[in-house]
Parts: sequence; C-alpha cells; structure tokens
Amino acid sequence: MIIDPPKDDSIHKLLQEVGRTLQENQRFLEALKQDQAVEDEGDAGPDDAAADEEFEEL
Repeated sequence: MIIDPPKDDSIHKLLQEVGRTLQENQRFLEALKQDQAVEDEGDAGPDDAAADEEFEEL
C-alpha cells in the first residue's frame, strides 16, 4: 500500500524558488566565464604594463 504524503504548497513554492535561483546562478557563472575569456584575450597586449604603472602611481 503506497501512501502519498500530504501536499504542501509552501514546499512547492520553495522548490520553485530554488529552481529559479539555480538558473540565475548558472546564467551568472556562464557570463562570468565569458567575461574571463575576454579578459584573457586582452591580457596578451602591451597595455597591461601601462595599466599597472598607472595603478601604482595612484
């Protein structure tokens, strides 16, 4: 005999919120990876040393 647990709307709402949060976090991480890839491409340029010098002068 299988007995279904009582249905609780608060649990359902909590699971929906967790799902939305996970999706937002996945989108954020993907955007962060793309930003890092763009920064890595720009790191090869000679402007890096000039930017470091400017930072030190401040």
